[in-house]
Amino acid sequence: MNRRFRKACLLLVTAIFLLLIGFPRVSTAEDDHTGKLIGGAKKEASLVWYTSTSTEDIKRLFDAFTKRYPFIKTEFFNAGSARVFNRILNESRMSPAPAKFSLIS
Repeated sequence: MNRRFRKACLLLVTAIFLLLIGFPRVSTAEDDHTGKLIGGAKKEASLVWYTSTSTEDIKRLFDAFTKRYPFIKTEFFNAGSARVFNRILNESRMSPAPAKFSLIS
């Protein structure tokens, strides 16, 4: 057998093995990091999303988000890209904690 064929077979066997037994669990370090993020989110207790995305898409995303994280109150500011950018700039000038999440397309 040539080297490429053996390598392809090994990759195929590995992929089948992982599919049969399932992928390995996330490491403990990543679990700890996720736990810290969720703990911080519980203290913050709210999420404001500044976006120019369509309202229907935002509502679908927030519905799924709220099912997973019911302890976080969600709000959004939806406008054109220029207005969203200006809002973020103005709030960052007035507040020590500017927007932490925004999407401008």
